[in-house]
Amino acid sequence: MMPFSRRLTGLTVLVTRPKAQAQDLASRLRKAGCRIVLAPLVKTVRPSSFAGLDKAILRLGAYHAAVFTSSRGVSAFFDRARRLGLKVPTRPGKVFAVGKSTASALAAAGWDGAAVPRVENTEGLARVMKGLSGKRVLFPRAREGRDALPRLLRRAGARVTLVEAYRTVPDPAGRRTLLAAVGRGVDAAVFASPSAARAFHRTLGPSGVKRFLERGGAVSIGPTTTTGLKALGIGPVIEASGTGTGPLLDAVVRCLARKGRP
Repeated sequence: MMPFSRRLTGLTVLVTRPKAQAQDLASRLRKAGCRIVLAPLVKTVRPSSFAGLDKAILRLGAYHAAVFTSSRGVSAFFDRARRLGLKVPTRPGKVFAVGKSTASALAAAGWDGAAVPRVENTEGLARVMKGLSGKRVLFPRAREGRDALPRLLRRAGARVTLVEAYRTVPDPAGRRTLLAAVGRGVDAAVFASPSAARAFHRTLGPSGVKRFLERGGAVSIGPTTTTGLKALGIGPVIEASGTGTGPLLDAVVRCLARKGRP
C-alpha cells in the first residue's frame, strides 16, 4: 500500500490514457480508496498505410538497431509481424526502449535485453544510443510522433528510418466521460501523451480548464507530456520520475498532497 492511503479515500482521479494501459494504475489507486474515472481521450488505430511498416519488418536484417518509445508502438509492430507470418521476427543487433514498461513489452513479444536509459525520456534515450554513426536504425512510431529523437540520432550520424506503425485519434466516448467527470469534480488528472493533453484542452476549452485547475491538479508521465500540458496553460504539473506504473502512482500522490488532498 502506498503512503497516505487512508487519506486518499474518496478522492477522484481521472486517467486519460487508453484503458488497456490504465488498468494497473487504476487498480492500485482503487486499493488506496480513490474513485477512478477512465476517460481515454485518444485511441490507437491502424496506420494510414502498412506499406512502410511491412517493408521494414520483412527487411529487419538490413537494420543495425531498432528503437521503441511506447508500448503501443511495440504492440503495433509485433501484431503486424504476426500477420505477416513472423511469430518472433529477427531481432536487430541492438534494441532500445525509452523506459522499463516499453522494454517489458518488447521482452513479452520475444525481444529481450533492450537497452533502457537511466533517465526515461527522449534525451536519455539518445544518450544511450551510442556508436550508431553510419548505421541503419529502425524507428516504428505513431504518425504524430515527435521529431526530437530522430533529429538527435541523425546529428550523431545514424541513418534513421521512420515508419508509421499506428495513428492516434480522438476518442469521442472518452471526451463525454471527461465532461461528466469534471462536472462532478476531479482531484487529479493523469496524462500520458501530448495528444491526450490537447484533447483535454479542446474538450473543456480555456474556461473549463480553469475551473478544473481550481480544484484539480495535472499529473504527467514525462517531460514531453509536461511540456505539452504547460503550452496549453494546464499547470502546475507533477511529473513522474519514470514511465512505469510505480513512478506514475507516486506522482499522483504528490499531486493530491500539493493540492491539499490529502
